[in-house]
Amino acid sequence: MPKFDRTILPILFAGLLSACAAPRKPDPIEQGKLASIKTIAIATPSEAKYFAFVGAAPVTTFAGGPAGASVASGAIAGFLTGSSQSRAAGFDGFVKHHYPGVDLNREFLNALKSGLRSEGYDVIEFAAKPIGTDKPTAPSRSSAVTADSVLAAKPDDIQADAVMALDVSTSYAAPGPLNSFTRAISLRVLIAESRSRTLLLSRFYDYDKHFSDVYSYRTYGALTEDISRAFEGLRQALLSLVPEVCGDLHKSGT
Repeated sequence: MPKFDRTILPILFAGLLSACAAPRKPDPIEQGKLASIKTIAIATPSEAKYFAFVGAAPVTTFAGGPAGASVASGAIAGFLTGSSQSRAAGFDGFVKHHYPGVDLNREFLNALKSGLRSEGYDVIEFAAKPIGTDKPTAPSRSSAVTADSVLAAKPDDIQADAVMALDVSTSYAAPGPLNSFTRAISLRVLIAESRSRTLLLSRFYDYDKHFSDVYSYRTYGALTEDISRAFEGLRQALLSLVPEVCGDLHKSGT
């Protein structure tokens, strides 16, 4: 019988701690910068797209184990991933068939505008070319965005101290084919100041409970069979990010 190599235990344990550790949240915008902002113009985000996708399952080989075992497990994982992905590719259409005319991005924007107004801002909404992604992944954290690119989306007839753009990814995701689907929401908020033409905020807000999420579905079929509850879970997760965004834009004394 193959022997388990105990020397990998510290490595596995360190990796587990690293995966569970919450990333450090950046400091809020300086109060001095917020003080000069009275009016925020927000670009209308693109219509919500809903994704269900499966990540690549890791293959682990224990010391002394046969090489064929890892090859076989990799082949099985690849087959399961491909099968799940092909079915999940139609999730957006499936959701919109059951909820025609319902747009969670619009609901989020309405809630955000209300929250910002309660913080003392005047809020204007304007139509602009969407910056959202059609790919079933979270918005890229490596993509460079300049203040000029955000400000360029605003029509000349709209006067505002700052311009805000939103990029939203709304998904049910499984880390691998043997894992459950859970909610995975990623929101990118970009704010550029009109006068100084500087980027005041470029921040990601994530909702991803992983294995502790109460909205958990073992298979894609289970997810779609419970679409009423699953969709409400997406709504709750997305709207829960509104207080975080408004908190980062809180003005002292308001």
